[in-house]
Amino acid sequence: MGVSATSGAYRFLDLLRYFDDLTERETAQLLGISVGTVKSHAREALVRLRGVLRLEEAPPPTV
Repeated sequence: MGVSATSGAYRFLDLLRYFDDLTERETAQLLGISVGTVKSHAREALVRLRGVLRLEEAPPPTV
C-alpha cells in the first residue's frame, strides 16, 4: 500500500522530493509554491505514511 495510500498532491510532492532527489527549494520552484508549503506537505505525507505502515504491521484482531 505505502505511497499509493497518500493523496495525489502528497504523492507527487513525495515523488519529487525523495525519488527524484530534489531539494525542498527545487521542489517549491518546480511546483510554484513556497518552501514552507513543501515542508508542511512533506511532513503531513510522512505522518500519513507512518499511519498506513502501522496499520499494515498490526496483527489481525482476535475474536
